[in-house]
Amino acid sequence: MIKRIISYSIALILCFFGTGITLKAFSDAGFPETEASTPSKKVDTVVSYVQVLTNNDLKLTERPAKSVISPRGDFILVPSIDNNFLYYINTWNNSPKLENFTIPTGQKPVAVAISSNSKYAYIANEGDNTISVVRLEEEDSNIVNTITTGEKPSSIAISPDDRYLYVTNKGDDTLSIIKTSYDDCKIVNIIPVGNFPYSIKLSKTGETGYIVNQGSNDVSIIDLFDPENAQFKGSIPVGVYPSDLAISNNQDISIVSNTIENTLSVFNPLSDFPVSFGTISNVSKPAGIASDNKGNFAAVVNAGSGTLNLYSFRYAEDQSIIKLDHDDISVGGYPEFIDINSEKELMVIISPQSKTLSLIKYERKYEN
Repeated sequence: MIKRIISYSIALILCFFGTGITLKAFSDAGFPETEASTPSKKVDTVVSYVQVLTNNDLKLTERPAKSVISPRGDFILVPSIDNNFLYYINTWNNSPKLENFTIPTGQKPVAVAISSNSKYAYIANEGDNTISVVRLEEEDSNIVNTITTGEKPSSIAISPDDRYLYVTNKGDDTLSIIKTSYDDCKIVNIIPVGNFPYSIKLSKTGETGYIVNQGSNDVSIIDLFDPENAQFKGSIPVGVYPSDLAISNNQDISIVSNTIENTLSVFNPLSDFPVSFGTISNVSKPAGIASDNKGNFAAVVNAGSGTLNLYSFRYAEDQSIIKLDHDDISVGGYPEFIDINSEKELMVIISPQSKTLSLIKYERKYEN
């Protein structure tokens, strides 16, 4: 424990002698108008500029759900919960454009994942308990396979090698593991998890799954080293009504958003008996979380204040994580979901109630 505290203290000292956070507000034309720097607390990551799009910019007429940025960062797929299709947003040259075609799905699509080659999308459809497999060819995209899953699928993740899909089912409290074959996808394992599983995140290697359970206020940990023989490892208690989770690059810190409790829970998933420790309070209905593994920070959207905050995956002396020192980034609406493409330094934030989409381009910077 003494060694651990010393190592955390050294990391904290090094963190304080890094760089500051700089934000630039963008006009409608995309050019910086003002710049403000807050160098009082030093960190190793800089968010250099922000561009926020509203519903009027993209004309999202239908209620959006959990969305995803393509691996190359050249497009975003946004499920329309009520009209059974995906919006296709072109982000070429960081200039987002809503295309005039949609992509078919099953009934009430709520989440989507994209293969690493960007040729296939997998859509979780809550309304008919299915996964739609769509071959992506822009306006010629079409459903090539449909897989029946558990009751009310709520989130979906794809393994780093594209061989397996992991689908949480909030209607029967299970995790469906699907082996991907474009002609004959099939369920190869079903794992009981906590109550009302709402979201899933994978470790960087894909060997561990973390499932956030809103009904039982905990996180289920699943050993996915051998997906077809996956095992439930245990659960970690968190706050009230957790919504999402992010994992650090070296997988030693996880952050969970507790929406009703207005807190963030922090735990170390690598310890032999992982338990929650450290809580960040006074957060305004934190909802979606995503991590930038290259910069090793997490981005949290706050539904109550319509803002975005960044947190470094570093421990402070009290074993809490360090909030990056900058003003809240306003994204408007009631944001619930976020996705990050670390390669392209791009974030997409979804606000279903106000039918808005915010796109944020950021830049990492490191100084000696």
